[in-house]
Amino acid sequence: MNKPIVWVHGDCLSPYNPVLQKYPDAPAIWVWDEALIEEWQCESLARN
Repeated sequence: MNKPIVWVHGDCLSPYNPVLQKYPDAPAIWVWDEALIEEWQCESLARN
């Protein structure tokens, strides 16, 4: 695979994530992790 895709998860949401910095033109995929969101009590991200 010659074109990287960045997999973004709850531990690395910052736009300063080293992988996002290394591959700024690569598409990034956000992984929705309900268990992590509940654990961190991120009510603003919780689904209604």
